[in-house]
Amino acid sequence: MGSSEKSPASLVNFGLNPPFRKLSPVLRKQSAGTVIPMAGRSASRGPDNAAAHCRPSILSCSWRREAVGARRGDWRMTAIAGVVDFRAPDGSAELCDALLVAQRDIGPHDMNSEGDGVAHLGRCLFRRFPEDAFDCQPVQSERYLLAGDIRLDNRAELIAALGIDRSSARQWADSQIVMAAWRRWGDALFDRLAGNYAIALWDGAERRLVLARDPFGQCPLHLAFVGDRVVFASMPQALRLVPGVDGSPDLEMLASFVADQPPSGPRSFFRGIERIEPGQAISVSPLGVRRWSHWAPRSATLKLKRPKDYVEAYRFYLDQAVESCLRGAGPTVAAHLSGGWDSAAVTATAAIQLAPSRRVIGFTAAPPTTYTGTLSRGWTSDESGRAGQVAAVFANLDHRVVRDRGGGPLTLLAGNDRAAGRPTGHVCNNQWWTAINQAASASGATILLTAEMGNHTLSAGGAMQLADLVRSGSPARWLSEARALAAARRLRWSGILDQSFGPFAPFYAKVRPFLIGARRSSAAADLLAPPLRGAIEPGACGQFAPPRDSRAHRLAMLGEQDCGTFRKAALARWGVDERDPTTERRFVEFCLSLPIEALLAEGVARPLARTALSDRLPAEILDNHTRGLQFADWHEHIAPQEVAALLDGSGAEALLDRGAVDRLIAEWPSDNFNQPATSRIYRRDLLRAVSAASFLNSFSAPAGLPPSDVASSAPSSLVQ
Repeated sequence: MGSSEKSPASLVNFGLNPPFRKLSPVLRKQSAGTVIPMAGRSASRGPDNAAAHCRPSILSCSWRREAVGARRGDWRMTAIAGVVDFRAPDGSAELCDALLVAQRDIGPHDMNSEGDGVAHLGRCLFRRFPEDAFDCQPVQSERYLLAGDIRLDNRAELIAALGIDRSSARQWADSQIVMAAWRRWGDALFDRLAGNYAIALWDGAERRLVLARDPFGQCPLHLAFVGDRVVFASMPQALRLVPGVDGSPDLEMLASFVADQPPSGPRSFFRGIERIEPGQAISVSPLGVRRWSHWAPRSATLKLKRPKDYVEAYRFYLDQAVESCLRGAGPTVAAHLSGGWDSAAVTATAAIQLAPSRRVIGFTAAPPTTYTGTLSRGWTSDESGRAGQVAAVFANLDHRVVRDRGGGPLTLLAGNDRAAGRPTGHVCNNQWWTAINQAASASGATILLTAEMGNHTLSAGGAMQLADLVRSGSPARWLSEARALAAARRLRWSGILDQSFGPFAPFYAKVRPFLIGARRSSAAADLLAPPLRGAIEPGACGQFAPPRDSRAHRLAMLGEQDCGTFRKAALARWGVDERDPTTERRFVEFCLSLPIEALLAEGVARPLARTALSDRLPAEILDNHTRGLQFADWHEHIAPQEVAALLDGSGAEALLDRGAVDRLIAEWPSDNFNQPATSRIYRRDLLRAVSAASFLNSFSAPAGLPPSDVASSAPSSLVQ
């Protein structure tokens, strides 16, 4: 894999945020030792020997309750919780323990809590890495207390920067490294972290609580304010137990969900419970509340001397991202494997890195071989053949096609609601996703690699760059690329003009559906109860114009992702840790820094990725232009009477206009289920409405505090 030449000297400083010190072991074998230096940072908080105050010690645990009988298949995850009461701290410890109990069955390996009288923090642990054997959270260091759900991707770089002895670092859990980093850098710590995390830090001297999440929302974190008390937990369901927290489903948020509007702001799907947004931090003290974004990738465009330097850089960052996601891997790793570039590249890279002694199982969801439904031009319902071509390249890559997906997707909704604490967005896709998780768990794998954000990172590029050329004032380059795209028949001239100038035309988003033939782009607003239609933002529900700035668009799409509770649900239900290398921070920042010519050149989309991936993917994958439609046979697994029956028992009258819903059910189509107009109305809009109704029903009953005894079981309303 990769080039046998040295990594180019121009790789020494990519100008990324942050730069890192060493090549990954995989790349080190292929490179001549190029070192990427750590840029100097100002800001020092605490003594230079901060690491010395954070060494592992059993003394940092106030109490420990081992979970007995934890076994594969139990509900489990790493979760954190805490209570800060600035005026009347009595009862904070008991409430924190109750929140941990509510999440304990999904974090079975260890449960600890600690406090100083004002704040009480704790965590229940699901061990994933060798260093977790030394995890004894909450971590205490003089005035500070830390609880976190953390996977560090740049662990080695942080250890070096903090001056921690490498041999003793093997006995440092990630949480202890983060505590040492906090003592050194304070709030600037988050600018240095790469990985997935939800972190709670208490400063007893300043009486300040800091909560923060990773930039791409892979670990969840929620909070609630009750008078002078601040309560937080990984999962929002747990906070419904707190006295004074409303916790009922938020109808306006559910209305936005039905309209397929991305989440924005701190509101969760429960009233009175907020989420910490991805890439953000919040500080709470007697002086007030402060929120800030701690991740802002630099906007500078990467400039290297030679085209092959970009190829070497792309391979380096992709290899590093996949390697980070393989930390703690056992003998078998599972991966989603479709016929597209993203999952194929991630799976192939994992197979290379795990060879020869460990194996990768690539799972492809496909309909029965007898399925004959019609699809639009350029789409296919079965990608198993192309996925098999990828698997054939690697001796340690097994390919398994998942065709039997059990019952219908509507039967899964209630369980998903309770597990994730939010409604299921892609009702149909959730069925094959569930089937793959189950198959991965049955295979013995504990890691499942995905590539959900690959369209905005790994394989970004194409016609969107036309608007970039217009915006940057490059008419000659625009004309050249437009002609090349038209000549190659990759885009008609109407599409070229749409992508190039549509973003700059006033009100274009409103008329575009009529111009491109999607006259009824959405039925979502019509499905909502009249009082909630005002919660839908003007111009929503299917109205979309190409972006003016493709980088800003990709960055916005990455920021809208908040799948943390779904990640925890998968870990809890199947013992499978879903990891997405296409959201690895350093790889994302590299992809966002690429120049236009790396994304579109001579009418060829994604020329850099195409060249860089040619060392691991067959030409049949790279040259394929057909897109796969997952679960194309959805209409064979959902009946109109089943939809009506679910709504009858949901109590969703306050959310949905039942008359409008019943009209769609009465007009249920008999064919052409995957044609764009039909799919938008039934597969997307109607099923999102059904999902919202299911969520409303799942959490219609008020929650109550579990018994105060920390050894008791979690409430059945949370663990089912």
